[in-house]
Amino acid sequence: MQDIVSIMISKFKTHLYEPEDIVVEQYTSTDSLFLIAKGACSVEITDEKKNKHKLKNLRPGDYFGEISLIFGCRRTATVLSTKYSTLAMLKKESYKEILIEFPDLQQELKKSIYGYNDRIKRFIINSIQAVEYFDEIGEDATHDIIYNLEGKLYSKNEIL
Repeated sequence: MQDIVSIMISKFKTHLYEPEDIVVEQYTSTDSLFLIAKGACSVEITDEKKNKHKLKNLRPGDYFGEISLIFGCRRTATVLSTKYSTLAMLKKESYKEILIEFPDLQQELKKSIYGYNDRIKRFIINSIQAVEYFDEIGEDATHDIIYNLEGKLYSKNEIL
């Protein structure tokens, strides 16, 4: 475990944020994972009705950005710095280098992602499960679908 920590630390770049700075914004394209070294951040999502929902607070040792990093999708939430924060950022190229040495890391991160239980994710899973064709696709494929769907909002009575 110490080996992976040493290698990962050498790949991270330090970034400083002030209170209320946006670290990542929902629906934007980026390819980085962040680890909170000092300070704190909050996670929020904006729903289809443009309402903001605070999901959780993050403290030193917590990380975020793994969904976009692994699935290559847009950001699923906005993360704001709530204090003066020091974050370590890991870019996708460096992450791939770490995976060469520690291939089990990706599966561990995926296990964590599979446990997320927000309203939008539950809706998509229920929709997928309603289609018989997807009965046996497995958790990896289900999450690939969840995080790579392109959403589009329609007004009431709008022609699809």
